Amino acid sequence: MLLTDAPCRPTIAVSDKAKAMAFYGDVLGLTFVEENPVGATFQCGGTFLEIYPTSLAGTAKNTVVGFEVTDLESSMRELRAQGVVFEEYERPLTGRQHPGPRATRPAMTGGM
Repeated sequence: MLLTDAPCRPTIAVSDKAKAMAFYGDVLGLTFVEENPVGATFQCGGTFLEIYPTSLAGTAKNTVVGFEVTDLESSMRELRAQGVVFEEYERPLTGRQHPGPRATRPAMTGGM
C-alpha cells in the first residue's frame, strides 16, 4: 500500500489540552473539528491537525508542524498581535538563519 494519496495528519503532543485548544483555535485561527477523550482535531489548509495531552510534550528537539503562508510578514504581524512570539534560530548543519521563524506562545509547552 502506497501512502502517496493518503492525507497526513500532524499529531502534536501538548502539556495542557485546554490551553493548546485555545492556542490552535483562537490564536492561530484553525477551525475546531472535534474534541475527544484522547485529544482534539483542527482543520487547516485542506487537512487536519491533531493534539493530544502527554507528559512528553515539549521534549521534541525538532519541528513538528509547519504552515505555508503567502505573505510571511503579514502573517507574522497578525500572529504577534495575538501574542505569538517568533524565535529566530540557526540551522544546525549550515549555520545560516532558518528562512521561517519558529512560533511559540509564552507559557505554552509543546506545540509547534
